[in-house]
Amino acid sequence: MVCCGLQPPIYCGAQHHLNASAACSAVHTCALKRLAAAAAASFFSDGLDWLVESAGARGLRLLLVLTNGGSSAGGGMQQYTHWVDPALTVVDFYGNDTVKSVFLDYVAGLLSHKSSLSGIPLCEDPVIAGWQLAHQPRHPGHVASDALVAWIRQMGIFMKEHAPHQLFLTGLEGYFGPHSPHHLQHNPQAQVFGSASVTP
Repeated sequence: MVCCGLQPPIYCGAQHHLNASAACSAVHTCALKRLAAAAAASFFSDGLDWLVESAGARGLRLLLVLTNGGSSAGGGMQQYTHWVDPALTVVDFYGNDTVKSVFLDYVAGLLSHKSSLSGIPLCEDPVIAGWQLAHQPRHPGHVASDALVAWIRQMGIFMKEHAPHQLFLTGLEGYFGPHSPHHLQHNPQAQVFGSASVTP
């Protein structure tokens, strides 16, 4: 199985870049904007459709990662919050209804997209084994935050409704909880879970 990261297509100057992970990368100094509809269509037909078709021809299954949990310059959760309001942070990605709506619109567009090569919607394509919500989604400072857990539940319901025959993964790294107290110091930032905490 091959894991590929997807970012919403973004525009950087006059060039549109598509790298091997199917994510669009941009130069740090460029102003990022959503692509026009024609360029977004090109992203699918010239990039993603080709990737899925090529993987299928080689007998590979894909796990597609929908966004990056960090605030990378090339997109990720921080890009969604920036589109809504530049003052928002990655923490707002999990709780701001407008940001969640923008992300869900993007995901719905991906899932319903019919390949220009096979004619199969991505949510039904057997080459796509599953979808990962994000690469390392985190709520900074709160490993098991209620906002993160609620976001995962909401996205999980949405994903299983729209792609019921494909796997759904969160992308969390996993942390030690109260049942492994001798390992708690190995969690990032040595976060200790209280007995009432829910580990995602």
